[in-house]
Amino acid sequence: MQTSSLSTRILHFVNTYSIWVALGSLITFSFVSVQFTKTIDWVVAIGFAIGIWFIYTFDHLLDGVKQGDKAVSVRHRKHFSQKKTILTLLVIAFTIELALSFYVGLEYYRVIFLLVVLTVIHFIVNHWSSNKFKKRFFLKEVFIAFVVTVGFVVVPSIKGLPSYDKIVVLFAPLFFINLSNLLLFTLYDKEIDLATNTLSAASFYTDKQLGNVITSALILGLLFVAIAVYTNFLGIPSMLLFLSMIVSLFVINKNKEYFGLNDRYRFFGDLIYVYPVVILPFL
Repeated sequence: MQTSSLSTRILHFVNTYSIWVALGSLITFSFVSVQFTKTIDWVVAIGFAIGIWFIYTFDHLLDGVKQGDKAVSVRHRKHFSQKKTILTLLVIAFTIELALSFYVGLEYYRVIFLLVVLTVIHFIVNHWSSNKFKKRFFLKEVFIAFVVTVGFVVVPSIKGLPSYDKIVVLFAPLFFINLSNLLLFTLYDKEIDLATNTLSAASFYTDKQLGNVITSALILGLLFVAIAVYTNFLGIPSMLLFLSMIVSLFVINKNKEYFGLNDRYRFFGDLIYVYPVVILPFL
């Protein structure tokens, strides 16, 4: 019982404070950078990881404050009860981002500006527009998957200036992996979203339909990995990496009883972005 309790506390800590999100963003960004240039711009990579953590944490904070004492999920309850500490951490993260911006090459600023604008649009639509508007014009998971993939792929491509086809070859599988992951979270969070009147893809589909959409997205991701290998852009280690990410999400999608317990789906879903650390030394 004691071991189980400790593991549950660790799991909730990692999920609540977006530990895998920050670490995974740094590692996956570094993996893509090596694919393009064989080098890593650590200032940009660290800035990107902190930026992703800031966005996720700020999003959770807004949800937590909005839901207040009625918050259902652990992460939203913690962000509400610890809002002053969380806000302090966000200010520190923002200050570090400002400091790092002085060391970022000018060539990055155009795409960084685009990411900032898209992120602001997400917050405005997701937090300050009506559900009626969102139902007609906004599918949150697709939008977020696109924005995150732009960060993962387009930003590290700036310095190496690879050909357009090489960017697409990496963008496509990562987009479908990101989309599948976000839809998985939506599927598992369906009851919580309904209880808090949060609009998500689960509002438009039955569980079976959404599970089929996730499976279809994973198959498309696998197809684009095969194309990347066939065109000799991805080597065996990178192919195995993508394959392991896709298989992990497929397993999470098909084993809801296990991964639904204590938010395991979120812990292991975000963990896939840390996988590239295994093959980075061999690239």
